Amino acid sequence: SGRYLHNGGALNNSVSGNCNGQEWQEGLEQDTFVVKAHAAGYQTGFAGKYLNQYGERSSPGCHTGKEQACRRVPPGWDQWMG
Repeated sequence: SGRYLHNGGALNNSVSGNCNGQEWQEGLEQDTFVVKAHAAGYQTGFAGKYLNQYGERSSPGCHTGKEQACRRVPPGWDQWMG
């Protein structure tokens, strides 16, 4: 989002601290630079670590009880290897 962590509503780097929490996913994650670049027609790609606790079965958008890790792709990415 381009904002400092504390200005984005996150209290710390955990899901409970709103780093990759439900509030982040439904709010500021929808308004990041990559979302705007994608909307302008740019091809976007990501490879690497996205956020702490991203992909854990307990994080929002993931389903518990499955063998595979979370397959949720954040908005704005054409290619995703996070």
